[in-house]
Amino acid sequence: MSDSDIGFKEISEVHRSEKRSKTLTKLPHLFYELAEEHLELLKDQYKEKSRNPSSTDALIHQDNIKKINKRLCQIYDLRERKIAIAALNGVVGSQPPQNMNSNEVKMYNELISTLKRFRDCPIDEPVEVQTSIISEPTPAEPVPEPVAAKGGFPEDEEVKKESITCLVRVLEEIPPFVDVDQTYDLKKEDVVTLPEKFARILSLKGAVKILDV
Repeated sequence: MSDSDIGFKEISEVHRSEKRSKTLTKLPHLFYELAEEHLELLKDQYKEKSRNPSSTDALIHQDNIKKINKRLCQIYDLRERKIAIAALNGVVGSQPPQNMNSNEVKMYNELISTLKRFRDCPIDEPVEVQTSIISEPTPAEPVPEPVAAKGGFPEDEEVKKESITCLVRVLEEIPPFVDVDQTYDLKKEDVVTLPEKFARILSLKGAVKILDV
């Protein structure tokens, strides 16, 4: 994965790796910053496309923005939980986790300090605790805050039964678009199977004809 090329595919790869691993995975350099730049670019493109009320591109861009925003928030949540568990272990002597960025090092150190302060409560005899505070790396550039849903577009209700598909005939050229790990490149007169949510959207715009449900 190129450090300077962070898009839907790369964000999805990080999301899958973080879900599968019990420990923190190594993030691409400036991952959050580049992911946010990609997200802002999609939002600008959406604003441009949405000027045309009949544009299917606008709906596709909006769906992609929602997916990317959700994955970035899930990546942050997964890493936050791992760091909190590592801090609980670190306050009794375990080594700190690897692959933390500067922001995450600050979070880990503050959790260690808070846990140690409460463990040293004077009600009982103080217990000497070996902590695992580590020095913070000096970043070559500012570390961005984790991406969260901000401004942008309201979250729609989760699409239920995403496995439902429809057989459709393509009535006009449709720009390529992505859904999770699959890219759709539809040409006029193609007969293909699409997820129902896309089939319904494109049918309403007159871009496809649903042959069955």
